[in-house]
Amino acid sequence: MKKNAFTMIELIWVIVAIGILAGVAIPRLVGNRDDAKVAIEIDKLSSVIKNVGAHYIWHKSFPDVSTNASNLICFSLSTDASTKKLIVTEESPADATYCAKAHAKAIEQGLVTQTF
Repeated sequence: MKKNAFTMIELIWVIVAIGILAGVAIPRLVGNRDDAKVAIEIDKLSSVIKNVGAHYIWHKSFPDVSTNASNLICFSLSTDASTKKLIVTEESPADATYCAKAHAKAIEQGLVTQTF
């Protein structure tokens, strides 16, 4: 007798193996996505800080930081002209769960308060 099909037990084992692999892979992928969003947000923040610093060096005044920070999701910027400081504060949008990680990373890298 020639066997041309899989048995039910073989199919069940394949489904169980796929389920185990998915259970391991999916949480790692979600974590990597948040880490990538954190890296992008920190890169944007660093770029804005450099742009504001360059403007201050050239013009001896702060630019309008609201236009410079318009693409930041997790941070808002303000300036204090008397102390020549750019102050970065944390924003917490409802759909951005990675903002707490981004803020911690900004503190770690010393991006929260810049003096020019």
